[in-house]
Amino acid sequence: MVCYPLHPVQGALSQADEMASNPIWDFWIDRGGTFTDVIGRDPAGQLHAKKMLSENPRAYRDAAVAGIRALLGLEDGAAIPAGLVNEVRMGTTVATNALLERKGERVTLLTTRGFRDALELGYQARPDIFAREIIKPELLYADVIEIDERVRVDGTIEVPLNDAAVQAVDPRVHPTTEDDWYTEYLDSVIAAKVVQGVDDAIAHIARYGSAHTESIVTEDARAAERFLGRVDSAIVLHNASTQFADGGEFGMGAEIGISTDRFHARGPVGVEQLTSYKYVVRGRGQVRP
Repeated sequence: MVCYPLHPVQGALSQADEMASNPIWDFWIDRGGTFTDVIGRDPAGQLHAKKMLSENPRAYRDAAVAGIRALLGLEDGAAIPAGLVNEVRMGTTVATNALLERKGERVTLLTTRGFRDALELGYQARPDIFAREIIKPELLYADVIEIDERVRVDGTIEVPLNDAAVQAVDPRVHPTTEDDWYTEYLDSVIAAKVVQGVDDAIAHIARYGSAHTESIVTEDARAAERFLGRVDSAIVLHNASTQFADGGEFGMGAEIGISTDRFHARGPVGVEQLTSYKYVVRGRGQVRP
C-alpha cells in the first residue's frame, strides 16, 4: 500500500514518490540450461540482478517468471499486476544445447529435394588420410524429408516453397502469422522464414529481432560482412554457434545478465559492466583561465 501526504511539499518528487507514481519495470532475461539470469530495471533506473536455477520444480514452474516475481517483491505464485511491467526481453540457448547434446526430442531435417545427404557428406575431409576406418560425426537429425523448393546462390528463388507439401509432413506445421515473428517460444518450436537474400534477412531481424544475438552461416564473405555491419544486435556471429553469446566465453569470468541496450553496458554483463566510475580531482586553488 502506498500512502500520500494530504499536503504534498511543492518541488521535485522523491525517488520513492517517483516509483509510486510510475511503477514500470523492464526486464532482461538470459535463460541457460543450468541458470537463468534475470536483470530488472526499476522505475528509478536502478538495476537489480537475480540468478535462478533454470529447473527447480519444487520451488517454481518457470524460472523467468519466478525471478520477475522476486525482483518485484511478490509472493510465490502471485499474479503480476497489469501495468507493472513495461517489457520483457529474453534470450535462450536451451533448445540449442539440447540439440547439440542429444538430450532433446528427435529431430527431422527438412531440406531441398536432392540434398538429402548433403550434411552427411559434408566436405569429405579426412583428418587422417591413411586411416582405414573413417569415423563420421554423429548426425543431429534422425530423419530427412525433402521438399520441392530451390533457392539459387544469389538468393533468387527458382522454385517457390510448396507450403502444402510442408504442412503435409506433420499436422503441427502451419503457416506463420505476424505474431509468430514476435514470439519467444522457449520450447521445441520455431518460426522459419525464407528470405530474398541477406538484405531481406537484415530487414526481418531489424523489425522482429530482440537485439540480443544473431548469426549468419555462409561462405560468402561479402554477405557476411554486410550482415555483421548492418544487424544492430548486441552480438553478431559469422559461422559460429549462438551458444558463444555468453559472458564466460567473452572473458568476463561470470555472466550476471545480458543487455540489449545500445549504450553501456551492451551484450553479456559481468561485474565490471555493472559498475561505474567518477573523476576525483584534488587541487590547491587552481582556476581555469
